[in-house]
Amino acid sequence: MVGFGGQFELAAHVVLAKLRTLEWIRVADPAAGVADDFQFKSSQRRHALQVKWSQLPGSFTWSDLTVGEKAKRDKKAEPGLFAKLAEAWQRLRATSTAPLTIYLCSNNHPSNAKATGKSPIASATAPGPLSFAAFLHQAYRPAREAIESGVAKWTDLALLPEIEQWSAVWDALRELSGLADDDFVLFVGDLDLVFGLQLANPLQRPDPAPVDLDVEHLASTLQKLVADPARPVELTREQLLDRLGWADRLQYRHRHLFPVPVAYARNEAAREALESALGEVWGGYLALVGPAGSGKSTLLATINFPGLVVRYYAFVPDAPDPLSGRGEADSFLHDLSLGLEESGLYRTGVGNDLRSRQAVLLDLLDRAGRRWATRGEATVIVLDGLDHVPREQRPSRSMLEELPAPAALPDGVFVVLGTQTVAVVPDAVQAVLADEHRTVVLPPLASAEVEQMRCSAVSSRSRLGRAGPTSCRGCSRRVQQGAVRRRRQVQRGAVAGRAGSYRAQFASVAEFGEARFSSIANFGVAQFASVAEFSEARFAGDAEFNEARFDGNARFDQAQFDAAWFNKAQFSHTAPYEVKPYLRPSSNTPQQAPSDNPDPSA
Repeated sequence: MVGFGGQFELAAHVVLAKLRTLEWIRVADPAAGVADDFQFKSSQRRHALQVKWSQLPGSFTWSDLTVGEKAKRDKKAEPGLFAKLAEAWQRLRATSTAPLTIYLCSNNHPSNAKATGKSPIASATAPGPLSFAAFLHQAYRPAREAIESGVAKWTDLALLPEIEQWSAVWDALRELSGLADDDFVLFVGDLDLVFGLQLANPLQRPDPAPVDLDVEHLASTLQKLVADPARPVELTREQLLDRLGWADRLQYRHRHLFPVPVAYARNEAAREALESALGEVWGGYLALVGPAGSGKSTLLATINFPGLVVRYYAFVPDAPDPLSGRGEADSFLHDLSLGLEESGLYRTGVGNDLRSRQAVLLDLLDRAGRRWATRGEATVIVLDGLDHVPREQRPSRSMLEELPAPAALPDGVFVVLGTQTVAVVPDAVQAVLADEHRTVVLPPLASAEVEQMRCSAVSSRSRLGRAGPTSCRGCSRRVQQGAVRRRRQVQRGAVAGRAGSYRAQFASVAEFGEARFSSIANFGVAQFASVAEFSEARFAGDAEFNEARFDGNARFDQAQFDAAWFNKAQFSHTAPYEVKPYLRPSSNTPQQAPSDNPDPSA
C-alpha cells in the first residue's frame, strides 16, 4: 500500500495491537494539524500520527524533515515538516491534559549520506560519519531518554555530551519549532521519529495468518470512514467494533467460574499429588481423574497453581447455560485465546473461522513458551468437565478435537485436564497421559477431611437458619445461633409467601432442613420443641397447625402439608412422618391427631 493506503494499513495494525486498551480513534481531524493521519487513545495516553509512506522505500533526509516550500504565485510559503509537527503538538496539548505522543512514521530509512555544505549536521563535532542517521542514533534518541528520566529544562539538557556535540543541529531545531526552550524540551520528549517502519512480514506469521484478513478489513473500514459524507472524526472503541462487526471479540462466550460449595473439604492427597506432578515435568498435559461428585472441579478451582492460570469449563453446575455451547470448538478456541491474552500475551488477530482461530491459539501458546524462557513465568491452562462434552452435548465440532497437540505445548505451558476418564481426549493426548507422573487419580477423602466437610455442612445449615446434630462445640454453637435467628425470622413472618407464625415457639434445636413454607401456611400457637425435624418438608396451600405441638424427635422427611389442618395435634417421641400427605378433613369428619407410630401404609 502506498500513500493513503499505507497510512490506513499502519492504522489497522495499530488498532489490532491496542484493541484491548483502546478508548477511541480519530481520522482526518482538522484540529490535529499535520498529525491528523490517525489518532487514538490507549491506556490513558493520546497518540497522533503523521505518516510518510513510499512505494519503494528510500532515504529520509535532514531536508525532508526541516525544509518547507517556498512561496509561489498562487501559493504561500509553507514551513517544514518539523515546524508543522511542533504546531500540531501545541494544538493537541491545548485540547486535553492527557499525556500525548506525536509520531512521524515512515517506511523510508534515515539518510546515511555524509552531510556537506551549510547543513547543521556538517558542523557537528561528534566522532564518526556525520549524517542524519548518526544524529538520530547518537543525539536524538539519547536526548529523549534523558527527558523521560526527568530532565525538564533546556539548560540542563544542553550540558549533555549528546547535545553539545550536535549543538548546531539542536539550535536549528529549536529555531524551527518556534517554541520556548523548556517547551522545546517537552516537545522533543513527546515526538517519536520512527523510520524504516515495516509492516508484518508474511514469512514471520503462521499460515494461514488471521491478522491478514483483519488488517484488510480494518484498513478498508478506516478508509471508508474518511470518505463518509457524514465525516465522523471520532469513534469510540465500541462504535468502531460495531462498524467492523467485531462486537463480540472482547467478550467471553461463557463465564468460566466454578461455584465452590460452602460445605467443602479439600482433598489434600490429591492436591499434593497434582502439585508434585506439576513439579516433575517441564510442561505439557496432566490430568486429574475421578468419578462424578468426587470434588475434581472444586479442587481444580481452589488449588494455587504456579504462574498465570487460564480456565475453561466445559460444564458448570447451576449455571444459566451449564451445557449450551461450551463444548463447541469455536467457543473453546475463542474463550481460551481471550483468556491467554488477558494473562498478558499479545494476540495477533482474533480469527474469522476455525482454522484462523487455531492459528491464533497456537501463536499464543508459542508466546507463552517464550514468556517462560525469558521471564520464568509458567502458564497453566485448566480444562475441566471434558467428559460432559461427548456424554451430554452435541457440538457441531467438539472442543476435544481442537485440544492442542502435545508437541504444540512448549516448556512452561501446562494443560491440566479435569475429567472422569481420559478416554474422551485424542489418542495423542492419551499417550502422553499414560505416563504415571502425568495422571492423578482422585483418592478418597481422609477421615479428618470427611469430618471437616460434615462440620462445614452443619455450619452452613446454621447460617440458613437450620439446625441438627453437631460434631463439635463450635458447630453446635453456630447451629444454636442459627436456630435462634431462624426462630426470630419465622416469628416475624419472614418465611416465603404468606406463611404465618403467630405465637409459634421454636425451642432447642428444632430443624427445618430444606423445608418450604409457601402460600398461607399457618402455625397458630404451635410449639416446636426438642429436635423436631422438618427435612425438605413442604408447607403449601392452606396448611394450618393450630395449637399443634411437635415434641421429642418427631421427624417430617419430605412430608407434604397441602391444605392440611392439625388442630391441637400432637407429634412426639420418634415418630417419622415420611412423605405423608395430611389433607383438611371435610366439615362432617372429626379431626384426629396422628398416633405416635403411624402405619406407613396408611
